[in-house]
Amino acid sequence: MIEILVMGIVATLATDLWQRLLQATARLPPANWGLIGRWVAWFPRGVFVHRPISATASVRGELIIGWVFHYAVGIVYAGLYLAIMRLGSGQPSFLPSPSVSYFLWRRGSSCNPHSGWDSWRRIRRSQLSFES
Repeated sequence: MIEILVMGIVATLATDLWQRLLQATARLPPANWGLIGRWVAWFPRGVFVHRPISATASVRGELIIGWVFHYAVGIVYAGLYLAIMRLGSGQPSFLPSPSVSYFLWRRGSSCNPHSGWDSWRRIRRSQLSFES
């Protein structure tokens, strides 16, 4: 269990640092964990879809809720990774890591418009567009 916690926290921290780098170099907008916290905070009330989430009433502590949820997802992904690796080969190793990472990245990017391949495609498009 400690292994999963450490892996999840370190991996999530690495993605947060990567996002900061993208903010600085590619002007990618920062993640708004307050909005994620707002979304999660409405779960107990039975509300899962908001159109748009920014128009939904704010919730006390939504920023903290968002950050905790972000790191909790990272820990769950680490647990999934270890389970998949141990079922397949018995021990996690570096070689299968990229394929599992790619799968989880594509799943995440289909839910979050500011992550994964979609962001890179938008960045490239914006860098290649020429206005006169």
